[in-house]
Order: sequence, then structure tokens, then C-alpha cells
Amino acid sequence: MTATTKDILLDYLKTKIDDWKFDYTIFEEGSTVPTVSSHEIEQEVPKFGKNWYGKIHNGSTYARTWRKLKENGNILDIGIHHISVVKNNSTENTWKLHVE
Repeated sequence: MTATTKDILLDYLKTKIDDWKFDYTIFEEGSTVPTVSSHEIEQEVPKFGKNWYGKIHNGSTYARTWRKLKENGNILDIGIHHISVVKNNSTENTWKLHVE
């Protein structure tokens, strides 16, 4: 089976959640939930897809997939019960992935 951008993005997010559960100090200080930001979707996920799946897609392709995934406000397939926007003064979007 060939991995789709959705499969790759879900695997990236699942890995991020698993890493957070193992050691939440690797995320922003005081973070009570894992987060993902737009630069990760556009820069890190393409690297992840290339390294782990041998698939090359640009960041915009993954960003479109991310928008589609989060439109329901949850991604129950990987245990995300709620997705909320981080309120900060950054021009970059960051989302909290509520898993518990």
C-alpha cells in the first residue's frame, strides 16, 4: 500500500504525540498538550515523508491535507479529541492537540 499525504501527516502527528507523552519537556515550557505549528506542517512533515516513506511532496500539499484533517475539530484516528488555536502574538498559526 502506498502512503498518502494523509497517512504521512497522521504518522507525523502520532509520533509527535507519542514523544510528548514520553517527555513533554521537549515542547514549549508549561505545555499541557502537544502542539503543531504551520512551519512544522510545511517544513518538517515533508522531510518526515521523504525520510520515512520515500515520498516527496511540498509543504503546501501537506498544509492542504492538514486543513482537511482538522476541519472537524478532532482526529479520533490518532486520539486527538479536540484541536484549538494557540492564542499568542505570533503571525504563525499553532494548534493544541488535546489528546486526554
